[in-house]
Amino acid sequence: MNDFTNFRGYDLTARKTKIKKAMDLIPPETPEDIPVLAHTPCYFGFGNKKRPQSYWEEPAEMLKFQQDGYESHLKNVADDTVT
Repeated sequence: MNDFTNFRGYDLTARKTKIKKAMDLIPPETPEDIPVLAHTPCYFGFGNKKRPQSYWEEPAEMLKFQQDGYESHLKNVADDTVT
């Protein structure tokens, strides 16, 4: 596990620990031990939310838009996604 444990005030430690245990094939002891991920590939680029006009031309705009999208995901979806 790397040192990236916080994203915009969201503690990612428990999520990362749960995912690592699953990847290490440690048998779950409770249903809460099983990571739940709601993942839609590249919904930042092709979803319904309006992108900035310069999204595809300005890397800083693309990064900010994607980070804002992850923050919205963490705020609204109760899963174990790690940004």
